[in-house]
Amino acid sequence: MKKCVLCKNDIPDSISECHNCGYGQISTKISDKDTCKAYYRKLKRSQSNWPDLVSFLMRLQNLTKKSDERIAILLGVKSRSTVNQDINLATEIIKRPELCKISSKSKAFVASRKQSPQKIFEYEVDLHKKLYETWNNSPFANEWSLVKSGTYLGKYNTNEIGEIDLLARSKDSKKWLVVELKQRQSSDDTVGQILRYMGWVKKHKLEAKQTVEGLIICGEHSANLSYALKCLPNIKALVYRFYRNKLDFIPLDVSFAFDTLDQLEPGQQEQVIKKLLEKT
Repeated sequence: MKKCVLCKNDIPDSISECHNCGYGQISTKISDKDTCKAYYRKLKRSQSNWPDLVSFLMRLQNLTKKSDERIAILLGVKSRSTVNQDINLATEIIKRPELCKISSKSKAFVASRKQSPQKIFEYEVDLHKKLYETWNNSPFANEWSLVKSGTYLGKYNTNEIGEIDLLARSKDSKKWLVVELKQRQSSDDTVGQILRYMGWVKKHKLEAKQTVEGLIICGEHSANLSYALKCLPNIKALVYRFYRNKLDFIPLDVSFAFDTLDQLEPGQQEQVIKKLLEKT
């Protein structure tokens, strides 16, 4: 016997497709969508086993690389926000197993938001203020200098298409950087927003041989955003956390690393974060 990597139930060694959840162990795809949907509904009916439900959704996304929306369609869930909330809760119970003792998923979700050790600012303005005030100590300061606009917290008013959160110029004067901040989770809608600002910079700021790049900083991973950026190499996304009175940043696609950083000494954490950023 072996365990299915998706539902964790036992299946015979000779079977390549799990009869419980429809996941193909060799094809690494959902071979039987109806079986997968039925298994999800079975988990959903057992309210006391909500940890199994949210963990199943998280594994499903990790294995299939589907967006929240595509998973919602696959399982017949009306709202992708429900899928997103459940996957976020699954991430929380990895960090805080005590949440599994809570009787219902809704109560556990409330508890995870109130007491989560993941340091996310309550308001976007707080993130903006902290990054603006500590820019010179951030990992961006070696390459980029903020453009001082004289407006509140360094926002750059285009007087045409709104305010850019932060605008920076490379110290060799060859590049411009548009920074878009999101307090919690960003979405693929943010891509359109930052492209609009980058287009404005390209038209009004760029000189000969200069280029413009984009940087999205958000508080949580978003599969939709990750996929949207696959075809936009000049835009990067980082996930932040505010920990020990310091802003840390790691690439969007490895933001799960924050879950294990707390197990390391502060010096080791800084080394891991630095190496991850160097790969972006």
